[in-house]
Amino acid sequence: MHQKPTTSEVSILPQSDCPSWVVRLCFVATLFVSVRLPGLGLLTVGVLPALLILRWTTSVARPHRRLLTLAGAALISGSILLAFLEPPVGTPGPLYSSLAIALWMLTLPALGFAVCLALSTSSRPALLLSLSIAGGIASELFDEGVTSNLWKYSVGYGICALALLLLRPKKIISIVVIVAVLSIVCVRNESRSIILMLIASALSVILLRVVANVSRRTRTLLIGGSGLVAAIVLVWAMSSGALGGDLQRRYDQQAGTAGNVIAGGRVETQAARALVEQRWYGYGLGAEASGSTRRYAVEAVEASGGDYTSPYFRSVILGERADLHSGISNLWFHGGFGGIALFVGLAWVIILGLTSSARYVASSVGLAFLMWFGLWDLLFSPIQISDHVSLALGIALWLGSPRSVDEPGRAMSIG
Repeated sequence: MHQKPTTSEVSILPQSDCPSWVVRLCFVATLFVSVRLPGLGLLTVGVLPALLILRWTTSVARPHRRLLTLAGAALISGSILLAFLEPPVGTPGPLYSSLAIALWMLTLPALGFAVCLALSTSSRPALLLSLSIAGGIASELFDEGVTSNLWKYSVGYGICALALLLLRPKKIISIVVIVAVLSIVCVRNESRSIILMLIASALSVILLRVVANVSRRTRTLLIGGSGLVAAIVLVWAMSSGALGGDLQRRYDQQAGTAGNVIAGGRVETQAARALVEQRWYGYGLGAEASGSTRRYAVEAVEASGGDYTSPYFRSVILGERADLHSGISNLWFHGGFGGIALFVGLAWVIILGLTSSARYVASSVGLAFLMWFGLWDLLFSPIQISDHVSLALGIALWLGSPRSVDEPGRAMSIG
């Protein structure tokens, strides 16, 4: 006999209330959530069907309705900021940049809900996730080709996620072995962020499995502790040379110049910090920083040891459509305090996904990895790979739904 869902659980729409064509669109959106539109790195093919289901998302899912409200607040806040942007600090960018950013803000939650609905109505949700991730890998290979940095982007993320979803390690020793093998591959490709997410995912699953039947607050502390321990372990492994001489030299250089590995490894954060000092409440939808503001930001990058002469900083980070290589920085820059509120809402839903359905997270390192990576990309990744955030959001909403809670074993059914 099932318990009645509590008010804290996510309410996903019943199948009977949702037209079948909307469900089909959600499957299409999920399958293509990571496939890029040619020439439009900001958007994915999954955006198109996601926009068509916005009407249903506002009437049937309370958490998603709240996220859309936050997205609307970010759009309003960003529009006001843009209207009052002073020329010495910045100027409005091209209209298509503002429209693209507005579309990005709306489709972050819309795509997440599409993924959630597709997973909740699928008899093989893990297979659906695997196909979606495989599509992202194929899209990346087609778009970028085979390069030395390919593993650091969606390909490394996708291969690790596929391995964890398809191998489905259950015993703790098998989890440790598989994560260790994947981490070794990542070390060879200098993919530190993927290593961090692998360690955090493994720790989360193991802790939730060992310490069962605890309160949500305790689970939240365990999840947070997993991330902190993973970061400490990775920093120690890099600084001690346990991950090899190349990563040790890279760590010493970045930490020595900038003072810490985050400022040195993600020098874009220093550009964002400089922009905050110039206009702390944000710039506006599709805004373009002025010449003096750009110079100030580039100087901050130079002080942190970044390659400030690279066209990347002038044409992408501080270009026509600013992309600060961080979800929270981009939401703040383009949406001000409304953007920050949207970031908090997205992050909170993903965190709840990691903590509200302990038995499923504890049974799948793959699901934990995808949600951890969504949090990482909200903090440290460019707009171009926001599909990771939407995928993590959809999984979190799905795991928190009463249907998922009431159907044990379904979360990782492939065949």
